[in-house]
Amino acid sequence: MYKILVVIALFLVLPAIALGQLSDDGKPVKPITDADIVGAVTFHPDTVYVLDGFVFVDAGEVLNILPGTIIKANPGQAELASALIVSPGGQIFALGTQSEPIVFTSTQDDLDDPADIPPGDAGRKLWGGVIILGNATINTTSGVGNIEGLPPSPRTEYGGNNDNDNSGVLEYVSIRHGGSVFGTADEINGLTLGGVGDGTTINFVEIFQNFDDGVEWFGGTVRLKHVVVAFCGDDSYDIDEGWSGGVQYAFTIMDEEDSDNAGEHDGGTTPEDGAPFATPLFSNVTYLGAGAAASTSKNPRAFTIRDNCSPAYYNSIFSDHNGCGISIEQSAAEPTDSEDRLLAGDLVFENNVWGLFQVGTAPIDLACGQPWTETLFTNPAFNNLILDPLICVSRLPDSLNDPRPQAPSLPPWTDPTVYNPPVKPGFGATFAGFFDPVDYVGAFDPNEPIADNWMRNWTAFDFYGYLGACEEEPCLADGDSNGDSMLTVNDMTHLLNFLYSGGPAPTPLHRVDVTGDCVIDTFDVKALGCVIFGGCDDPPVLPVETCCDPTVIDPSNATPLEDDSLFALGDAVVTTNKAGAFTVENIGNSGFDGARVQLANNKRSIGMGIDGVDLAVEESEFSFRIASYLDDLVKDSRTTTLGYAVQVGFYSTGSTVQITADFIGLGDPNVKIKVFNGGTLTGEITVPGGGVVAFGTEGSPGVGL
Repeated sequence: MYKILVVIALFLVLPAIALGQLSDDGKPVKPITDADIVGAVTFHPDTVYVLDGFVFVDAGEVLNILPGTIIKANPGQAELASALIVSPGGQIFALGTQSEPIVFTSTQDDLDDPADIPPGDAGRKLWGGVIILGNATINTTSGVGNIEGLPPSPRTEYGGNNDNDNSGVLEYVSIRHGGSVFGTADEINGLTLGGVGDGTTINFVEIFQNFDDGVEWFGGTVRLKHVVVAFCGDDSYDIDEGWSGGVQYAFTIMDEEDSDNAGEHDGGTTPEDGAPFATPLFSNVTYLGAGAAASTSKNPRAFTIRDNCSPAYYNSIFSDHNGCGISIEQSAAEPTDSEDRLLAGDLVFENNVWGLFQVGTAPIDLACGQPWTETLFTNPAFNNLILDPLICVSRLPDSLNDPRPQAPSLPPWTDPTVYNPPVKPGFGATFAGFFDPVDYVGAFDPNEPIADNWMRNWTAFDFYGYLGACEEEPCLADGDSNGDSMLTVNDMTHLLNFLYSGGPAPTPLHRVDVTGDCVIDTFDVKALGCVIFGGCDDPPVLPVETCCDPTVIDPSNATPLEDDSLFALGDAVVTTNKAGAFTVENIGNSGFDGARVQLANNKRSIGMGIDGVDLAVEESEFSFRIASYLDDLVKDSRTTTLGYAVQVGFYSTGSTVQITADFIGLGDPNVKIKVFNGGTLTGEITVPGGGVVAFGTEGSPGVGL
């Protein structure tokens, strides 16, 4: 039985797909001062921008930051610090991607060297941070404040009455090594949100090794998803002045020498019972402390909740903390306090897992010795499980920090009306549509491979080598690119479309690393063809046992043939209507006879014959890329500006020949396929993009699918 595959791919050539971190090598550097932000300004990825001093985006101004852009900042403290501040009425649109994140960092940070910035305080306060100020409600007496960490001025004010205020978008943004100090207990947070409204979008944001807090909210209603706070010097998530937003999928890991609370949650300041109370909702968070066995006075508790703050935490994991669990303020000096919010049912912890704590895991220990807090752990209605989630924790860049829970006894939370998305009395309509109804606790799906973790490829936590699996995982490559649990020519089409035309990526990506070299390229397409169609001396045996995060190589980097080059297998015959015929050299030793290549209308076409059955694929509009995956041979011709792929597979069993062709891409390529048997045309069809064709011979009817 002969099996042949010919792949004719006509594709839009896209830039190389660079999954991973950014490089600042060889890029021009452009200093940015406050005077440079006027009107609408765009930062581009081909330049490294350096913030010099406090750079404001004032009311009416817009800062656009394109994917893959690097923004660095000069060092300095107090008035000499450098930071980016979006004032009320200004907007920032920083829209990175997982493969091309936007990075804010220090001028001392070489992004090509993951080891150049030391851990601990030496790698903090190397610049300021990112500050966004808006017009949403805060609960101070005046309703307006001046943000901490900056000299007070009208440009640093925040707060108002527009809870739907829109300050822009942050997506796939990593903020590293900040935290300049303005004064005692007055530092710049990694990401400061003062009076920011819920019209603002913040999704996939990381704060890495900041001197002060990771994220701090001062009032407002903004909501966040996919947040990472790692190794900051104070609190991970800090709430002040009545913030009433929401968070889903948040992670923190704390520094064993310097970090304080995972959540420092304060309500009012002046006054402490100021309205509105802080009533944020959190779901699917994983908070890892400074270490359950750490010998340090830091991280005395996972949560400090005061001043009428009443957060609600659902479906989450808290573990590896140096102190106790939750401290809820009981204050006789104030008319109301956070204990009152607990008794009123506003302060909620439900359906959570409480793991390792140095003080112990008895309910009164987790409650920091407070009887009123102990009820959260003793009342079964709250469903707070005291259970080691078996999370692998490492604070070294050894790729052994696996934030997924491994405990087999962790129950799934599947009731969408009770557990997920969370429901808090009086707030259901406010958060309608925000929380995803997932069926697991914590920030990460325990059944998802670590290679597909949502922190991959864009965070410093990954780039510096912290993220990894507890143990080596079987990252098996099975070739099933489209994920339909079948291995067919459709998997080749799917992989080619991803490589050449920006189609959807195989999930997980390592499953198409058929060659096992941690690189996804045309050689994997070739190897996949060998498995599906045979005809190769040493086809890979699937699944291939690999365990890596593969890089993707743009196939346009392949060495092209000359413009007028063609190739065929076996005994090739070439005809042409161009002036003068020319010969095509035999390539490889396929053992197939009767191959014929024709040029039609001065355009290229390719045919492959089996035992006297000739196939001609003719087109009158386009040139194309040709790749043959037989006898360990990969060749590429020049590419086009159009986006099409054609795959033709030949199956010969006895006197029956079946030809299958897949066409993918944009528009209608009007490709005509002819099948000849002994010189007699037995089938002909013109197929628009998206069609699949099968022909039969020896009396079998042609079938169009």
